[in-house]
Amino acid sequence: MPFERVEPDMQFPEGLMLREPYALALRSPLFAALEAHSARFNQANQALLARYERKWVLDPLHQWSRQYEYPYVATRVAGARRLLDAGSGFSFFPYYLAEHDPDLEIACVDSDAALGELHAASSLRTPRIGFTACDMRATGLASASFDAISCISVLEHTDAYGEIIDEFHRLLTPGGALVLTFDVSLDGRSEISQDRLPAFLARLETKFRYLAPPDLTALASDALVRTTDFTRASGLLPWRHPRLSAALAALKKGRLPRGAMKRLGCCCLTLYKR
Repeated sequence: MPFERVEPDMQFPEGLMLREPYALALRSPLFAALEAHSARFNQANQALLARYERKWVLDPLHQWSRQYEYPYVATRVAGARRLLDAGSGFSFFPYYLAEHDPDLEIACVDSDAALGELHAASSLRTPRIGFTACDMRATGLASASFDAISCISVLEHTDAYGEIIDEFHRLLTPGGALVLTFDVSLDGRSEISQDRLPAFLARLETKFRYLAPPDLTALASDALVRTTDFTRASGLLPWRHPRLSAALAALKKGRLPRGAMKRLGCCCLTLYKR
């Protein structure tokens, strides 16, 4: 049966991440609660996070898009009883969700098997959060076993998102929610470019229906939040060397490096299984 949905907080609207909702998110009580929990998690797991830093940032909440993505996702999975955190990494977020909903069970999955040791040693570990190392294209988990799936800034890092979307559809109960966020490449250096975005959204719509269809006209608007709005000194960008990261992304696609940092926007969507 579909989970009992909580009415979404449209303070965090669907679609492309825009300046006004982004600023409101940072001033919201929910962000303050996330920030307090993140600080506690990071302090208690310093040694574990130091091992993980080679793979990702120490403080994911304070990243340019995650400051909006985490509040957005928290509102959209409210009411779920079994949640799949797809491409979970190792962060405070599933522990925040479990702490604030004692009836919620969370299955974290990621292709990095080493993360299992970190989750097992977490200071906030609970039997309601489990970890499985698997390929998201074929998780091996039971069909229709989750009433919600969250996937936060993962699909833009793969060219296999069609297969992953099919697997998400298989894993969800009828009417279950897929809460999806992803970067949109404004310069074509990442998999989900603005040119390919309409086809990507159409692919989603073959399996799911939107809470609200995204408005893509904002891609050309000054209201869109972009990575280029931030500097490395702000601490809000995930790359230690933004120009090098952009150059490597270009070379991976067989293109000449341009030198500037990657230009990205972010899109947040809630969809329900058809």
